[in-house]
Amino acid sequence: YNAARSFLPEIAALAANSPYFDGADSGLASSRLKLTEELPRAGIPPAFGSWQELAAFVAWGSGAGLFPDLTYLWWDLRPRPEYGTLEFRIADTQTSPEDAAAIAAVCQSLVVSLGARRRAGEELPAHQSHTLNENRWVAVRDGVDGILADPDTGMAEPARDRIGRLLLELEPHASELGCCEELAHAWRLLTENGACRQRAVAARRGVRGLLEWLADETEQPS
Repeated sequence: YNAARSFLPEIAALAANSPYFDGADSGLASSRLKLTEELPRAGIPPAFGSWQELAAFVAWGSGAGLFPDLTYLWWDLRPRPEYGTLEFRIADTQTSPEDAAAIAAVCQSLVVSLGARRRAGEELPAHQSHTLNENRWVAVRDGVDGILADPDTGMAEPARDRIGRLLLELEPHASELGCCEELAHAWRLLTENGACRQRAVAARRGVRGLLEWLADETEQPS
């Protein structure tokens, strides 16, 4: 969980698919992520030193009547102990099942990759939330066209380069999981994700034409 937080901006950029809001171009690749920042307990989650530390926070919040339980932690990523998994909440809804499966394959392969590294004895980094939030903002604004900063070195790098390198690293784990085809589709999103496609359609057909296109694309069988 702590280490997966570092990759949330890359996932947000790849999955950005809400450039329009209230009938106009918002200027963002993902207006949804910007809107959800208004919710409490939203955005990049904090790192926790132990499971007990997370449980203590939930007990503190529920005991004070601030929120009922862990499901009210609306962060971009949260543990789900009842399912024994991590819930990635940062991705926009995708236009097609193939796009959705690609994002799911990235998240699933990433968790398996991090688990393998941890079992091999590697100490995984837990970067600070304010550092990751800087990259998150770039992903929200620019999507795959943005420039992200390495959380360790601060070196600026095109989002497409960082995401492309991540996809290559995840390929062996996708093979293990049986989702190679789905992960391969992520390369198409890296070239032109949902936000890019929506703007291209709107440039040709206008916003009304975009709505019609989205409806047609979503209704197509997988």
